[in-house]
Parts: sequence; structure tokens; C-alpha cells
Amino acid sequence: SMERKQALCLSQALQLASDLYAKGETSPQKVNAQMTSLIERAEGRIDYIAFVDKDTLAPMEKLSQVTRVLLAVYIGKTRLIDNSAL
Repeated sequence: SMERKQALCLSQALQLASDLYAKGETSPQKVNAQMTSLIERAEGRIDYIAFVDKDTLAPMEKLSQVTRVLLAVYIGKTRLIDNSAL
């Protein structure tokens, strides 16, 4: 279904974050911008994207090995959440 295809944008956005970090990007703002454009192209509506310390859940100024990316996106009326390590 279309919605199922759209839902893939969450895992794709998390993979994109991981790839950008692997290439040396440490700016949450820059990664957020690229994730946002990927999700919006899939017609998802972002509730939030957060980059937090995996232990304390404090927001991170710079991405690092302890960063977890949290994501909530509306696909139609359905709110999907996902997260991954970088």
C-alpha cells in the first residue's frame, strides 16, 4: 500500500542519519535538515526528530557514538515512532 511505502521513510531517514555520521557529519541541525527533506518527499509529517544521549536522553549539541536518533512521523492519520543508534 501507499502508506506502507511511506512508512519506510522512517527507517530510511534513520539510515541516512547513520550514513551522514559515518561520513563525518556531527551537526544535528544538518542531519535533521536532510532527514526532514527525505521524510517530506515521502509526504510524511514530522512530529519530532531528536538527537539524544542514549543513557541520559539529554539533547546533544554534537553527534557522537552515544547519540540515539528519535523520530515521530505522521503518515496520514497514523503516528509512527522509531529510533536508532548512529
